[in-house]
Amino acid sequence: MKLSRNWLLVLVGIVPLAILPTLWRLKPLWSVGRQGLAILGLSVAAYVLSAGILSHAARRGREVTPWQVLAVGSACLLPVVLAVVAASNQLWHVGIFSAVLLTLGLLWLSFGIQRWYGIRLILLSAFAIAAVTAEVLVVGGLLSTRKPGVQHRLLDSQLYELAMTAYQYVVPEPVTQQGGISRFGDGYVLVTGDGDAYFFERPATGGNLDMKRLPIKAPLNSADFEAAMAGLPVVTKWFRVADVLAQATPRGIRLYVSHHYWKIDARCFVMRVSVVEGTKSQYLDGSLHWRTLYETEPCLRVVDDGRPPHFVGLENGGRMALLGDEVLLLAVGDHAIDGLRTGSAVAQQAESSYGKIIRIDLHDGSKRVLSLGHRNPQGLAVDSAGQIWSTEHGPQGGDELNLITEGGNYGWPYASYGVDYGTRTWPLTPVPGSHDGPDYIQPYYSWIPSIAASNLLPIASPLFEYWHGDLVVGALKDRSLWRVRIRDERVVALERIALGDERVRDLVEGHRGELVLWTDTESIIFIEPAQQSSASDVRQLYRICTACHIAPNGTESAIGPDLTGVVGRRVGAVDGFDYSASMQASGGVWTRERLDAFLENPALVIPGTTMTFAGIKEPAARRALIEFLADPNSDLNPVTEDHEN
Repeated sequence: MKLSRNWLLVLVGIVPLAILPTLWRLKPLWSVGRQGLAILGLSVAAYVLSAGILSHAARRGREVTPWQVLAVGSACLLPVVLAVVAASNQLWHVGIFSAVLLTLGLLWLSFGIQRWYGIRLILLSAFAIAAVTAEVLVVGGLLSTRKPGVQHRLLDSQLYELAMTAYQYVVPEPVTQQGGISRFGDGYVLVTGDGDAYFFERPATGGNLDMKRLPIKAPLNSADFEAAMAGLPVVTKWFRVADVLAQATPRGIRLYVSHHYWKIDARCFVMRVSVVEGTKSQYLDGSLHWRTLYETEPCLRVVDDGRPPHFVGLENGGRMALLGDEVLLLAVGDHAIDGLRTGSAVAQQAESSYGKIIRIDLHDGSKRVLSLGHRNPQGLAVDSAGQIWSTEHGPQGGDELNLITEGGNYGWPYASYGVDYGTRTWPLTPVPGSHDGPDYIQPYYSWIPSIAASNLLPIASPLFEYWHGDLVVGALKDRSLWRVRIRDERVVALERIALGDERVRDLVEGHRGELVLWTDTESIIFIEPAQQSSASDVRQLYRICTACHIAPNGTESAIGPDLTGVVGRRVGAVDGFDYSASMQASGGVWTRERLDAFLENPALVIPGTTMTFAGIKEPAARRALIEFLADPNSDLNPVTEDHEN
């Protein structure tokens, strides 16, 4: 009887043990992936094994002590912990730590205490009910940090103050990232990395985006791929949709998606371009069907004789662009089949589609290689002059901006300004730090360190008159936009525009001429020049101050002291700053009144000051600047720096 009573406690304890280690991520239990479910299964197995050993001791009349619970539980859990560490899955380090503590606690409640059986059963049952309730709330979206909302921010750039409107978490979090956006009729279409399609329009007034889910999910057969990869050390979430592109036609709208596709019988994968065409109402009623427009060659095997399983879907490329109305361009990544850890370098093989930009004739269906020698081209665009631009990821460093020419060879993997991860060289480059080689085309620009360049957009919008002719490049790792100015066939200036914590996955020109971004936080962002206002006038004044009062990166001090907290601070009180003798001798506190007088005429208030500023004559402007400095919510971060080539 005692044995069965203890096992009832054990069985009840399985419920919180299976659920709670995943709740710290606020994701449903089934969304943790095969590896996560395997770890949970091992944890439950270790728990049951520990319970069996302790039950055997109790059945033989031995008293189970807390120390025995700790020793037996730790010994059974050790293989699970080692498996997580060996898998190097940082996300699961927190989960397994909580699982270990939870297992030991459950074993102690079941076997380490000999009395109060009823109370222990009630406690464990309440624990299990709480775990199930939390799981239901997570599944229903009621327990989540991902609350849809709208955020307004102002961004600084050299020629414009920019207004950023971010619609956050506009769609459920997909299993895999990537996908893209495109203008679609009078609105936009979004296709996620999982293949789910949505239509939306920018609201004329406030409120969130109204995302209408379209019944035309991209033909991405992820389930077939996952089934084929069962038991293999393959990251199945890298099997994904890469891009979407809409084109107006006499029949309505033609929609292209680029994506992976698993061939079940041949047990290999390709990159496909699938297409569907119809009116907007047909997209909404689900009456349209996809057809295959293009498929890469050869079909790539994940498992092949003589080598470990190989699938690096992260390096799929997949970006598309139209060259006129009758030609579609497709950038295809090499999937890390680069000759370094694989037997061949597909980007240099003429018969292979991988590591290439492909030209597809939409009239007759013919296709040919436009350029070769690409690693992971994530950006592709055609400017108003018909020039084709591409961005691609290097290895560690060496992201590239390229001007694509017919038949051009861009060198990968035998020429790169990047290096292998964790080293100082790229082993296949004859001379480290060199992009030289037989007929290899140099990149127009190369980023070191990498920014993880995504898509790019040639600027021709009347909203950005001063940016005309420039390229705007999105960045994933760098979480920014880069404005690239090209003059006389070279990059003459770069400007980085920081976006906070947003990884830019795709960008297009909006219907109003604004920039429209799709990010890895499932946000849609609109960026446009800010309207002039009194608030922008104040920020412009502060921007003048930052020319001297913000320390450049890598230095200890600026020409002037830090202005953070200046209102109410003692004069000459910033540690480490070399004040003038007159400033040090002036004493007192920077009150609003004293700051106002100083900003009007610095030399009159503190004779002998080395500050060369002539002063602000308008009283209202001075008062506004002082209130901006006093407000703890004001953004006093440095402005974006320019990077010139």
